[in-house]
Amino acid sequence: MKIKSNKIMNPLSDILKKTGYGYALKYLFAMRLISYSFGIVKWSTTELKNLERMMRTIMNKHKWHHPKSSVLRFALSRKEGSRDLIDVGALHDKLILKLGNYFYGNAGNSALHHAVSAADDKFTPLRMMHVFNSRNTTTKMDIEQWSRMSIHGVYYNELKSPHVDAKLSQLWLINKGIFGETESAIFAMQDGVPTRNYVKYVISEPNAPEDICRRCGGHGETLNHVLAGCTLLTNTFYPKRHNDVAKIIHLRLAI
Repeated sequence: MKIKSNKIMNPLSDILKKTGYGYALKYLFAMRLISYSFGIVKWSTTELKNLERMMRTIMNKHKWHHPKSSVLRFALSRKEGSRDLIDVGALHDKLILKLGNYFYGNAGNSALHHAVSAADDKFTPLRMMHVFNSRNTTTKMDIEQWSRMSIHGVYYNELKSPHVDAKLSQLWLINKGIFGETESAIFAMQDGVPTRNYVKYVISEPNAPEDICRRCGGHGETLNHVLAGCTLLTNTFYPKRHNDVAKIIHLRLAI
């Protein structure tokens, strides 16, 4: 299936290379190439997973996806704090079910549709003589798995805290104009990827440094510690961040 994959990967690579913003629409255009083959060409679960992996590799090459960022956040909705890119496996199953229902719905009125439905014994990906079972997880299952992750799940659980406005927190994801490289970097930081805690306990690198904050040296370098717990940042970065937010509020109230 190398030829089949290359016909999709090459246009996707060109799109990411030439696009600075508005990449979601460009990505959708590239994905349309794949959807034309679903229901006609047989794709195994392994091939679909490999295709998704190849897409993430190409996006990583052009700095649109950090290789250690959570894969679960790749296709979930932006309202959930994710990137809302297309899940290839889910798209595959959706189009097959839709095409199969089209033949079933017209079988009573068309001899051709009836004959095709009755004769398709695993001859096409539709397999209309058999019950089609989706091979993919649901959105609810992906969110539950994301929330249980010890490092990647910290951001999601904080987002669902009662004192956090999740809708306003994800507003930057819904607005247009942000560069793909910037979005990728923000997601990596939310997943705790750059911290020593992540390198030591998640990646488990053999020569990983001790899980100690490289600034204060008195606490494990976790995402929460970097954002609000480092003593050396108490008099510098944290007040500046607070004042910058206060300035925006002040200007809004003054207008």
